[in-house]
Amino acid sequence: MTIDDFLRGLGALDIRTRVLDRRLLEYGLPQQHSLGSAGSDLRGFDLLVKAPDLQDDPNHLGYIRDPQMENYRSSDGLGYTLTTGRDYIVDTGLSLHINHRHVVGIVAPRSGAGSRGLVLANTSGVIDEDYQGRLILAVRPSKDFTYQPGERLCQIYYTLALRAHHVLTEAHGDETARGSGGYGSTGGR
Repeated sequence: MTIDDFLRGLGALDIRTRVLDRRLLEYGLPQQHSLGSAGSDLRGFDLLVKAPDLQDDPNHLGYIRDPQMENYRSSDGLGYTLTTGRDYIVDTGLSLHINHRHVVGIVAPRSGAGSRGLVLANTSGVIDEDYQGRLILAVRPSKDFTYQPGERLCQIYYTLALRAHHVLTEAHGDETARGSGGYGSTGGR
């Protein structure tokens, strides 16, 4: 099968989605909101902390609600304010299982949330095809960031991830015009 045959046969992917926070059902499962949307929106709910002893518990999947969460209440009492200088774990209320060979999910902030200071601590998240755990957002705000539970904070994009086999070599063979040039080596503006 060629890559073109594979792409033609894809159509829409069925992503196995498990709801872990019932509030998600009020808003609906992640979806693309227009025909031209590339990503499916992910919502933010509670702040979490790791609980390794609950890793195999299907209701927790290694995390519990942060006991300090109320300390982050926004001034209006409706949301949470995350301050700069520390990392937070924000629950999306779901777990995903992509279950399609060569497909991964890439998580990035929505542009509106990013412009308000939301930054993922790992810059972008990669969700492997075989991952079945809780989908979390590890965030490190660039400025104080307030969100309301259920707000669309990030998007997940599904894309191909080709498998590679790295072959040991002493030289790359034919030199390219770029060679080993790094940043800025392909020219200016």
